[in-house]
Amino acid sequence: MKKVCHLSTTHKFNDIRIFFKECVSLTKYNFDVTFITFDVNEFEMEISKVKIFNLKDPSYNYFIK
Repeated sequence: MKKVCHLSTTHKFNDIRIFFKECVSLTKYNFDVTFITFDVNEFEMEISKVKIFNLKDPSYNYFIK
């Protein structure tokens, strides 16, 4: 099985264009897909055969966002 790791520093884990149109589509062609994003909270989950790792962004400015 081929593996793909999509790393995004600007998109949320549930971004329609990145997550659904790219990551989920690749799983339909038997790719093992991991999607790494950055946000306020850290978590791991799997949705539609895509492994999601949301890492805590150390540069996240809580006063601006």
